[in-house]
Amino acid sequence: MFTVRGHVVRCALLAAALLGFGCRGEAKKPVGEAKVPADEKLAWPAFNEPALLAWAATEGFELGVPAPLAIAPDGAVVFRRSKPRDPSADLYQLDPAGKATVLATAVALLGTAPVAETERARAARGIDTIELSADATRVLVPLAGRLFVIERATGASRELAAGAHRDPQLSPDGKRVAFVRDGDLWIVPIGEPGGPNASPTRLTQHPPDREYATPEVVAREFGRRYGYWWSPDSQSLVFQRTDARAVDTLYLGDPRHPEQPPLALKYPRSGKTNATVDLGIVSVRGGAPRWVTWDLARYPYLARAIWPAKGPLTLIVVGRTQTVLAVLAVDPATGSTRPLVTEADPAWINVAQDPLTWLPDGSGFLWMTEKDGAWGLEHYAADGTLVRKILTPDVGLRRVVGLSPDGHEVIVEAANDAREQHVWRVPLAGGAPVALTAQAEGGVHHARSGHGVLVVTSAKRSGGHVTTAVRADGSRIELPSVAERPPFAPTTKLESVAFDGHAQYAAITRPRAFDAKVQYPVLLQLGAEPGSTVVLDAMDAYWMDQWYADAGFIVVRSDGRGTPHRDREYERAIAGDVLTLPMNDQIGAIRRLGARNPELDRGRVGMIGSAFGGYLATLGALIHPDVFAAAVAVSPITDWELLDTAYSERYMKTAATNAAGYRRANAATYAEQLKRPLLIVSGVTDDRVHVAHTLALLEALSAAGKHVEVATLPAMPDATREIANIKLQLEFLREHLGPPVRPAVMPASRSYKAEEKERREREREHSGSDKDRGDKDRGDKDRGDKDRGDKDRGDNDRRDDKDRP
Repeated sequence: MFTVRGHVVRCALLAAALLGFGCRGEAKKPVGEAKVPADEKLAWPAFNEPALLAWAATEGFELGVPAPLAIAPDGAVVFRRSKPRDPSADLYQLDPAGKATVLATAVALLGTAPVAETERARAARGIDTIELSADATRVLVPLAGRLFVIERATGASRELAAGAHRDPQLSPDGKRVAFVRDGDLWIVPIGEPGGPNASPTRLTQHPPDREYATPEVVAREFGRRYGYWWSPDSQSLVFQRTDARAVDTLYLGDPRHPEQPPLALKYPRSGKTNATVDLGIVSVRGGAPRWVTWDLARYPYLARAIWPAKGPLTLIVVGRTQTVLAVLAVDPATGSTRPLVTEADPAWINVAQDPLTWLPDGSGFLWMTEKDGAWGLEHYAADGTLVRKILTPDVGLRRVVGLSPDGHEVIVEAANDAREQHVWRVPLAGGAPVALTAQAEGGVHHARSGHGVLVVTSAKRSGGHVTTAVRADGSRIELPSVAERPPFAPTTKLESVAFDGHAQYAAITRPRAFDAKVQYPVLLQLGAEPGSTVVLDAMDAYWMDQWYADAGFIVVRSDGRGTPHRDREYERAIAGDVLTLPMNDQIGAIRRLGARNPELDRGRVGMIGSAFGGYLATLGALIHPDVFAAAVAVSPITDWELLDTAYSERYMKTAATNAAGYRRANAATYAEQLKRPLLIVSGVTDDRVHVAHTLALLEALSAAGKHVEVATLPAMPDATREIANIKLQLEFLREHLGPPVRPAVMPASRSYKAEEKERREREREHSGSDKDRGDKDRGDKDRGDKDRGDKDRGDNDRRDDKDRP
């Protein structure tokens, strides 16, 4: 860690002692006046290092939890699972009878061959992703830069001679694997077990100024991972064609290794030129692609490409301002498109995780939409005609999981309460949804469905994770977990606060050794993104909050406006201004929670967050010293013009159309106002929130004569470095917030209305004092003006007399 220092003025303790007063100039009390009982400053509790070591070694107690990856037609569930303290995961399957067996281990697949330096981090994770063929007889396992195919019936494995590759995908018929190399699309045949390995074939030949089958940078902002897709008959592929010639090139180097060349990345920053993206369709036998055309000027962003077993190749495309969207059906023979659905929103349009689902017979599709004020689900015919509304906005829809094999029911994730999530079965023909998870037990539940089997992963309200396979007959089998359980449970309580015409959820985590007669410094835990929530009805989510609380704090989280799972208005309230309402809602939550819970010392509130949370932490230290006493910002956003187009323009549009908004949102605008301690922890090789954000703010602070503390994140963090970083942040917060205090008189719990009434009375008194001072000042000013006027008139008269003949 290093410190960038400006001018710091400190009280001269020696001079103060000699002169008989302190830094604040307190007057001496008259002799005989009763002494006010002093507050008792307590010692910091010892932080629980063994628990922190356990948390780091188990990756937050997640290692050993089964992660479902696929469901086979025979009802088997294929899942990955690591050991409790080893991140290298192996591949398992749970058969319909409930027996779990090993399909493949990472160690056996890799053997004794050395792992390339560039692949060591991924190799350490073991088997991470897989793909099943449509009949589930074959499994593709990408591992440490190599490709393996496993025969499910026998467990036999073999390695494909693919060479260098990225983004491998198994064809639905299980006969080929496609991948990307050097901006082109390649395929390699699998062949029969025991047969010779075939060499890969290049399917496309991109021109020097184009790139094929590779997603552009902003694709990730729409949740799109791939740049190509297999046809359902495995005979062709549709791939992305990218023209990034006009896009700015950023050079991301690691200053710790100046001997290494920087990575050149085509990165379109806010307001700058985007890549031009369209699609081509090519046969597995090669040949000239057929190009897919649509109105690229109106819809430059490709958010999704979906090629169902029955139904047309379907695209979801979005406008540059992200206020318009279209669903397009593609004719693969000609490359032409026709619209199925169009939508518009004056703020921005969200694209759901699985926004469109074709029915098994291809007769229509289901579409998620927010046009009625919150997420709903609609049934459309194949030609784009609305058939009926399946779910209205009051249900709290989050995601479409899948359809029953006959297509008569849809499985969804939904909840009215933003803190929870449940799984439901909904008849398409009409009728009430049926809950598949117990609403009374709360929790956050995710699901995967296929072939009549539903796999539900539940983060429980009481703590712990359970993954359950639910079969068509209603029988339930748990996927076996070997994860360690945390050594203690969080004390977290969920609350709600109301102000500024809305209510928002909050979570408070107190020390396990909490004393109701003590006031604790407050740590405000900030969310990572506008589109995510941090207040969840699942206790394991608060384990690190509890660790910080036991170290001497009370930890608070709150989901203000801009967060999802409420309604369109609540989330879109931040459109054009990502600072004012998100900051005000965090401040409002602290004030109201502190009023009703006097153990929260509102005079000593610290903030901690990363990315967007780091942005709020930074701005809190800069512009709200009256509320926040210190802040820790991890890889903070500081300048929205440095972010990619799809992310920044979704919320802020461009600086050309929202100059005031970008200026208001820029941390450097307030550099001269810094009065509170700020620790910035920055990753120097982050390709999303570049280190340029931190450097831009440091330059502005230096020019303003201000200083902050700065630390760096390791490029490849391990448990030891992660623990060291947490300790660094903890010591910073302890130093600048101070320990718990036992006040001589504990403040009483107050209602929001009582506190607001007192605040208004203080304002009236202050206003009256200002009026008295103003009257006096105006009197002095009038007298001064009169004297100055008399003098000026005398001077003018003398000048006039001198000039007069």
